[in-house]
Amino acid sequence: MFFVESKAVIHHIGVDGCSFNPAVNNNIHLGDTIRWYWDANVPRRTSSLNVPPGALTWDAQLDANNQEFDYVPTVEGQYFYKSNIMPTCIASFMILAPVGINELDKLASTCAFFPNPVKTTFLLIHPKNASSVQILDLEGKIVQEESLDIKETNDDISLNGLKPGNYIINVRQRRTLIYSSKLIVVD
Repeated sequence: MFFVESKAVIHHIGVDGCSFNPAVNNNIHLGDTIRWYWDANVPRRTSSLNVPPGALTWDAQLDANNQEFDYVPTVEGQYFYKSNIMPTCIASFMILAPVGINELDKLASTCAFFPNPVKTTFLLIHPKNASSVQILDLEGKIVQEESLDIKETNDDISLNGLKPGNYIINVRQRRTLIYSSKLIVVD
């Protein structure tokens, strides 16, 4: 019998004006804590926008009296949240299943794409056995999905006329998310 020691991590997200820092936060594991902290002179709110089925939603005030808010995700998946200042002030984080030896982090470190920002096509570098790439809008809706050749380690991905803006790119190995990052599409 052997034991694997696991330590929960606190991930900090600053709220200042109409921005979250960082706006995309990946490789957060179940049991970790997301902590928003107030970083402005004006009160703000952070509210869940789109969470995985079964996950708890939140709506938290951040001000001089409530300078931090903690949320501990209980469900794997992509979480999108917003600020009360502007409807376009949206950010996200990805919750992964805990793994004993950080196998998912090793897979994620073999993923990359460029250029970013991108106009029409980008090169996606990924591990063998990566099965699909998804592009999501900032509300969590899949706007494009493509199968990858599991015997190859890179693919050219055409954006099929996506409008300029910010997106999330997810790379999956079957049903497991192995990589997620922000994608910027320009004219």
